[in-house]
Amino acid sequence: MLNNKNQKLFTLSARGICCGLLATGLLIQTGTYPAYAATSGHNNNYRNALASLSDSKLQTLHEKICSLWAYTQAEDEDILINEHEITLDVGDTFKLELKRTNGEAVHGVEWFVKTRIPYDELFTAESYNLQDGACSITSDGLVTAKKAGTTEYWAKYGDALYRCVVVVNQAGETALSKKVVEIADKFRHLSDVDKVMAVHDYLIDHIEYSNPHIRSFAYGALIEGKAVCQGYAQSLAMILNNLNVECHTIVAMTKGSNPVLHEWVRVKLDGEWYYIDLTWDDTPWAEDKNYKYFLINTDMISRDHETGYSLAGGPEVDGSKYLYYAYKKQGIFAETKDDIDKIIRDQINATNQSYTTVKIAVPASVPDYEIHGAIRRIAGSQATLKELNDIKNTSGSYHHYGFNVGFIKAVPSVNAELTGIRPINAAGGTTTGLELTFSEDIGELTPFNVKIGDAHITDIKKTGAGIYELKLGELLSRNDTDLTVSVSKRGYNISNSEKTVHISVAKEATPDVGFEATGLKEGRLVGVEPGLKYSVGDGIWHDITSTSPVNVTTIYKTPIAIVRKSTVDGRLDSEPQFIRPINTREPINLRAVNCSTNNNDGKILYLNRQMEYQKSGGSTWLASPGKEVTGLSSGEYKVRYKASGLNLASGEVTVTVNAGPANTDVQRPYTPIFRPGVNAGTGSPTGENNGSVGGSSAGEVGGSSGGGFAGGDSSSGGGFVGGGFAGGDSSSGGGFAGGGFAGGGFAGGGFAGGGFAGGGGFTGGADTEADSKKVETSKPDDTSVKEVESKDNTASSTEGTDVISISKKVASFSKSDLSDIVKSGVKALNIIGNKVRLSFEAKAIKAISKQTEEDINIKVTGNNTVGLSSKTKKLIGSHPVYDISISGKYGTKITNLGKGYVTVSIPYKLGKSEKTENLLIYYIDKKGNVKKVSKAVYSSKTKTITFATGRLTRFAVGYKKK
Repeated sequence: MLNNKNQKLFTLSARGICCGLLATGLLIQTGTYPAYAATSGHNNNYRNALASLSDSKLQTLHEKICSLWAYTQAEDEDILINEHEITLDVGDTFKLELKRTNGEAVHGVEWFVKTRIPYDELFTAESYNLQDGACSITSDGLVTAKKAGTTEYWAKYGDALYRCVVVVNQAGETALSKKVVEIADKFRHLSDVDKVMAVHDYLIDHIEYSNPHIRSFAYGALIEGKAVCQGYAQSLAMILNNLNVECHTIVAMTKGSNPVLHEWVRVKLDGEWYYIDLTWDDTPWAEDKNYKYFLINTDMISRDHETGYSLAGGPEVDGSKYLYYAYKKQGIFAETKDDIDKIIRDQINATNQSYTTVKIAVPASVPDYEIHGAIRRIAGSQATLKELNDIKNTSGSYHHYGFNVGFIKAVPSVNAELTGIRPINAAGGTTTGLELTFSEDIGELTPFNVKIGDAHITDIKKTGAGIYELKLGELLSRNDTDLTVSVSKRGYNISNSEKTVHISVAKEATPDVGFEATGLKEGRLVGVEPGLKYSVGDGIWHDITSTSPVNVTTIYKTPIAIVRKSTVDGRLDSEPQFIRPINTREPINLRAVNCSTNNNDGKILYLNRQMEYQKSGGSTWLASPGKEVTGLSSGEYKVRYKASGLNLASGEVTVTVNAGPANTDVQRPYTPIFRPGVNAGTGSPTGENNGSVGGSSAGEVGGSSGGGFAGGDSSSGGGFVGGGFAGGDSSSGGGFAGGGFAGGGFAGGGFAGGGFAGGGGFTGGADTEADSKKVETSKPDDTSVKEVESKDNTASSTEGTDVISISKKVASFSKSDLSDIVKSGVKALNIIGNKVRLSFEAKAIKAISKQTEEDINIKVTGNNTVGLSSKTKKLIGSHPVYDISISGKYGTKITNLGKGYVTVSIPYKLGKSEKTENLLIYYIDKKGNVKKVSKAVYSSKTKTITFATGRLTRFAVGYKKK
């Protein structure tokens, strides 16, 4: 809230010029995709200065790691690592360790770090610690998080190997999460509705509206104290969710002559929903806080806001219980006409000055002149009224008025002194009231006469001559503290009217309850006792009445709160104990071995004793005996990590055991190695058909096990990362992504290693009134393509996890899925639909996430020729047409990828008379006309034509006849 009351040119309409998208979702599962470690450079002078292994032994170990089919393959089945993935904040520490199945600690473990950017390389822990990486690790496995990034650790014990990925959150995220908890801790003891009001008031006091902070979101609001609407809304939602009060943001247009994109929240209390627009409640020139947009219903918000759409899933039923709650708590809610005079008189008599502010909420049926008449009847006919129109609420069944009242009639004054304040403590020890003593009797007092910071007065009664007892409804402080009390009353000159009093706070002991995970979402609370209550984060509290374990169903990424209820009057409920169940990533790269016909000799390989399995359709999970499960009949099997302690069971993966010849020749996942001066240009060191060091002169680097993912077809280079995805067929370089995603590639650059890089155009969200008008306006197709083609020829070496790959006809993502993908640092999202491969780079994923607050579907539709002009149909002929679309269930349609791009690979088999160099790609605009995509590459090896684009539309394969 700004303190300059003269800033009345600051209009509420300016508050609607922002858009912010809250991000929460999809697990990027441990080991599911290669993780990139944080490295800032490789100085050979210190790279292995402290290495405990010779360079050759280190290289041999690296080759062994890269040859693994699964990350669990080389584990000792009798020894387990305590975590396969952990997430830390900057400054956090965590002890990685190996333990035998009987719980005995394993000593003498060697630790290594595997990097993938800028080079695929293995370091001893000691040598890696010399670099500016995300984490460091001691010889006994103690990890310290130093900065944002991802580090891939490998433990070696004897011949066994174990992998753990450590993800360190952004420093800003760490500071923000800690600030959210710090603020939430102030209000945990309050009822849910009072939590909402307290956070509303706190944020208004601590945030200043600032257009320059249009992109800083909740971080700007809570850390810097400045924000626009999305910062206000996201801060409120984050804190309330941390307080176990369900809340989500809404992004929609405002109404009026100048509608803009805006963000506010919806909060759930007692199973029903209310709106809050915190931004528009922050009126910096007002003397008191505004509650015009606090806990209102759909009818009330719809007066000047579009209703938007739900993010919570399921119906959101409007509540009525807490409408006008703030006015009722302030004592200004007049339910009948008889209440009006009393409320006005109490406020006018709350000061001995000739001016004051009067606020009142009255039924809508009461005309304005009755309010004006009541004020003048009490303040005197000469009184002046200046209405505070900024707070007037003309919606709903009540009107909220505020007036600056001046020239209040004078009354004779009596001198009196506030001689003392005494705390009144209940039997349990907590201060529940105050006793005020005056030198003279000063008549009746109301809560308007006494102001106390951080406490709410519910009642005042006179207990003797000049003695008054105040009853406190709740204290915002959870600890012993000093409160400042001030008293004023019309007709009395009160000396020493402000005093400080010490209050006491007693509370129950915090519970110490245990949690045992039992399933994917399920677990049980153990060590419970009667008198406790718990909530899984849905805002509903459940009493615990016995010592029997309590079964609970967890909510994703939401802590379970346990509170010890007060048993004595004057003792508060305990501080909550928070239990945070851990979501576990599913196993990866398991391998099935077929069983012989009519024999039960099938196998699943590369498990460990932390996993369990069952045949599809079964009801019982069986513990994995070790590295493999044998004696299996043909069929589908589900495998997951077992639930254990705080770790919930992982998602399931399906493994199929077929009947027939044993499948011994199974291609393992390919992990490249590239170390400068050691094996540049090679594929896997153990792979077959890999070219000579430095690459095959004939471009034959490739092969099923080393050299490239669909690699080769280049006069030099080859391979995946020194090879090519979707080949090459380039006169120089190494093909796409080998090239491409990691340097080299098409014309020495490739896709995302040069050449194509997508983008431009819509960047998501309306940040100014001008921008808000452009939200629905996409750049012309030709402009978009030109921007795609003008990206920098620089390969990215950003830290983060590698690639998510999905093969589905329709790939569906929730908003939280997209947010988690962006947050995790995934470099590419690959989707194969209708045989077309889409590879969205990180900037494109971020642009998509910014443009939606609903679930979306990514789909590729083939042969979509609807609406094509006759000229276009003739030009395309019988060549394939594909429509790439992103749409939401509430009508969102995303066509522009901002500054990002998607790489598209379309399958195409050359016709008998067709030549590679004459193939091209057309994109089709909204009118059905075509324009040429100037750069596209065809691979005769993979029979695909590949190009990059910054927008989504229909694309067609074309052929240029000479």
